[in-house]
Parts: sequence; structure tokens; C-alpha cells
Amino acid sequence: VFGRTVICRDLETATRVARSNSLDCITLDGDQVAKKGGMTGGFYDSRRSRLKFVKVIRDNKAEIEKKTAHLENVGKKLKDIDKKITDLITKHQQMDAERDHAKSELEQFKADIASATKQKGSLEKALAKKEKSLANIRNQIEQIQSGIAMKNDEMGTELIDQLTLEERDLLSRLNPEITRLKEKFLSCKNSRIEIETRKEELENNLSTNLMRRQKELEAIISSADSKTLPVEVEAKEQELKESKRTLDEATTVLKANVDAINAHTRQMEQLKKQRDDLKALEANLEQTVQDGAKDLEQLMSSRSTYLVKQDECMKKIRDLGSLPADAFETYKRKNKKQLQKLLYDCNEQLKQFSHVNQKALDQYVNFTEQREQLQRRRAELDAGDEKIRELISVLDQRKDESIERTFKGVARHFREVFSELVQGGHGYLVMMKKKDGDAGDDDMDEDAPR
Repeated sequence: VFGRTVICRDLETATRVARSNSLDCITLDGDQVAKKGGMTGGFYDSRRSRLKFVKVIRDNKAEIEKKTAHLENVGKKLKDIDKKITDLITKHQQMDAERDHAKSELEQFKADIASATKQKGSLEKALAKKEKSLANIRNQIEQIQSGIAMKNDEMGTELIDQLTLEERDLLSRLNPEITRLKEKFLSCKNSRIEIETRKEELENNLSTNLMRRQKELEAIISSADSKTLPVEVEAKEQELKESKRTLDEATTVLKANVDAINAHTRQMEQLKKQRDDLKALEANLEQTVQDGAKDLEQLMSSRSTYLVKQDECMKKIRDLGSLPADAFETYKRKNKKQLQKLLYDCNEQLKQFSHVNQKALDQYVNFTEQREQLQRRRAELDAGDEKIRELISVLDQRKDESIERTFKGVARHFREVFSELVQGGHGYLVMMKKKDGDAGDDDMDEDAPR
């Protein structure tokens, strides 16, 4: 310890000592810890010059500037290289697209060549057919020319009139024969052309399919073993039998299905017939319902008319006032004319009593009924008042009994407490009642204790 400063081994020890003993501390490395909590650290070597540090900083800044410039140059070069790479990628993509286009064109050319070759073969076949047809046509032309020459020769001969009867008969017999032979010749020629066409088709089929199939079968037969052929034949025969059996079963099922379909068809026809009958019945019922609705509307309109008339009659009856009890029985058997005449006479008689209150009887009856109701109500109220008075008297009696019982209990306790408080003394509670006519508190009851 030097004065108020303590030398410590490390910073942690210095901090603990400064906090516990309120002393300034310093470590062996030169770190200072104040007792107020502040710390100053670092060791300052006075042997080093600040000018040297400034020079080092300046050199470092120059080096940093050089590196920055070099970095910018490298960045520019990288951008140029990226641009070149992008251009090369674009050219490569263009070359790939051109190559794909050339491949597609090559495939298209190959397909065109194949189709052209196929078309060439078909054209050669068609040309061969046309050449054969041309030869046939030339033969026909030659035949026609020979026929024309014959006709010309015939035209150069003399007329039939110069022939003898035998020659005419022979000519008449030969003309139908010649016509028939010509028709036969034409039909034979057409059939020959059709047969040649069919022959060419068969030859083409033979050369394209059958010969190749024959070669395949010969190859299969040559490659097959003679011992395995019977086994294969038996297997094929077994498959044929199974196929026939399956075919028979399918035929049976088909027949059953056909029978079921026919039965369902007949049933559907019956159902359709029933549906038509039901539709006709429904139409009849709808017509009946519509007729009933019309009749109901007519009845409702008649009912509304009669109700209006009934209201008018009731209004007239109310205007007449109250009627005697035997009014309906008295005039029940009279006809309409008699009733109208009586009504007219009554109206004439009523005109003489126009100043009289026509509803006096009704009012008298109403007032009588109201008086009876009020009397019954009064009797009920009187009975209720009597019951209330009885209840009040009972409650007053119970109140007096309760007060007297409570006062007796309080007086007994008062005597006991007074005898304990005053040795040899006696105390009593006495209930005093207010006399009649004395001035007292109006709020107190007549029998209230004092």
C-alpha cells in the first residue's frame, strides 16, 4: 500500500479491493481502478514515438488507397469478363437453337423423303395399272376401229331390198344373235377387267402380306421341334374346345338375356298402358276438381251475398229495438207479404211515437243487470270487510299478548339485575297506560307501554 493506492495482482482483485475498502488500486499491467468505480486501463510505453505512429498510419492509408484502386480495376475487369461470358452464353444459346432448328428441318426432310418414296412407289404401281388400262383401251380402240371398218364395208354393200328371202330370214335370225354376242362380249370384257384388277390386288397382297407370312411360318416350322408339334396341336384343340364351350355358354346367357329383355319390354308396355290409363284418370279427376272448385266459388259468392243480407237484416232488427220473447213463434208461419204488410203497419204506428225512446226497454234491462252485479259486488266487499276486521282484531290480540309476554320477561331480568347492582334493594318495572283524554304523543298507540 502506498498512501491511498494499493498494488494488486490483476484487474479482478483490484476491483474487489477497491469496492470493499474504498481504496484506489493499480495492477501490475498499469490498469487503474478508482474507489468511486471508474477504471483507466492500458500501459503507455514512452519509448515509442507518436511521429512513427503517424508515419505508419500514413503508409497504411496509401497502401489502402492502392489496394482500393487495384480492387476497382479488378472489379472492372470482372465486369468485362462477365459481359464476355454473357455474350458467349447468348451465342451458345443461339447456336443451340439453330442446331435444334436444323435437326427439326432434317427430320422433316427425312419424313418428306420417306413420304415421297412411298408416293413414288404408289405412283409407279398406279402407272403400271394405267399402262395396262391403256393397253386394254388400245385393244378396245382397235376393236372399235375394226367394227367401224366392218360397218363401212357394210355401208358399201347393197341394201337389204336386194337380198333374197332366204338371206333376209337368215339376217333376221342373225341380228338378235349378233346383239346377244356383242352384249356377252362386253360383259366378258368387263369381267376380264375386274378379274385382272382383282388379280393385281391379290398379287399385291400376296407379295406384301402372304409371302412374308409364309416365310414367317416356314421359319417357325423349321425352328419348332417335331416332338412339340403334337403337344401344341392338342393344346390348340383343347383351347378350341374351351372356346366352343365358352361360346355355347355365352349363347345360352345371351338367349336368357334376350328372353329377359323381351319380358321386361312386355312389362314396360303394360306399365306404359297403366300409366296412360292413370293419366286419363288423373285428367278426369282434375276436370272434376275444377268443376267442384267452380261450384265452390259460386257457393262462396252466394254465401257472401247471403251474409251481407244477414248483416243488413240484423242491423234492421237492432234498429227495431228489443222484441218480445214470443215474437219469433208468432210470426214464424206467416208468409213474406203478410210480414211486409205488418212491418209497414208497425212503421206507421211507430211514427206516432217518434219522440219516445225506443231503446228504453233495452236500457232498463241493462241497468237492471248492472244493479244486480253491483249488489253482488257490494255483498262480496262487505264479506271481505268483515273478514279484514276479524283479522285486525286477531292481530291486535296477538300483539298485546306478545307485548305483555316480552314486558314480563324484561321486568324479570330487570329485578335480577337491580338486585345484583343494589345489595338488599328491589326494583320493579310497571307498565303505565295512557288515560282517555290525556294529551300524549299522537304517534304512540293507545295500548303502547310507557
